[in-house]
Amino acid sequence: MTHAGQIVLFRFPQTDLEHGKLRPALLVSHVPGPFNNWLVCMISSQIHKLIPELDEILLEKDADFAQSGLKVASVIRVGRLAVVEGKLLVGAIGEIDAMRLQRIKLNLVKWLSSKEQARPIENSESKFGGLVGEANDLVTAENTAARWGSGMVAGFSTPAMIGLMETAAFNATKVVLPTTQSTVGIEVNIKHLAATPIGMHVRARAELERVDGRKLFFKVEAWDDVEKIGEGTHARFVVDLDRFEKRFEEKRARK
Repeated sequence: MTHAGQIVLFRFPQTDLEHGKLRPALLVSHVPGPFNNWLVCMISSQIHKLIPELDEILLEKDADFAQSGLKVASVIRVGRLAVVEGKLLVGAIGEIDAMRLQRIKLNLVKWLSSKEQARPIENSESKFGGLVGEANDLVTAENTAARWGSGMVAGFSTPAMIGLMETAAFNATKVVLPTTQSTVGIEVNIKHLAATPIGMHVRARAELERVDGRKLFFKVEAWDDVEKIGEGTHARFVVDLDRFEKRFEEKRARK
């Protein structure tokens, strides 16, 4: 039986109404009335078209990904809506969980009642599936615990490792953001697992795990030339650079 939350196949029209291709779509709600009409929204594998605080990303690691029937990480494009007669739906391939559907409906309500236009996290030339970034560093006297004042040993410091992990996450985000936006770190939860002596190389890796509005949550790890030396999580927030600089100016004025 057809119900809200199902993912179906539908020949979703392009905005010119002349072209369309068979693609997954989410059944958002049955349209009230005597006819079998459904409000649906497009699902796309082009995650770079995500609009923060409106669209919903479904990643392979999410609990309801397997039941969705999707083959790759995808974005549920809440702003790409259509009302469709039930007989035009090819068939259901899966469904999302009730919590995700409720979040999508709330995002839709917020968007329709907002006076501010939603802005995409978009770079039309880039595509990302898991959104992964890396950063590398060489351990020298300058980034040891002794130099940072976070210890007395001549090994790679915890602050330097965390900074490298943040850089990896930043490197992942900067390829999908327009020049008017950037990300800032807002949270770290890191374990430093092993010490690294001067002369070794360190590589950090950050992988996007989930998105909540403008908040991006990453799994971060680091290795030296021998072993894994750190792991944890890191969150970043998408900011509009002009607004961010204005906040700096306002704060300086209060000094």
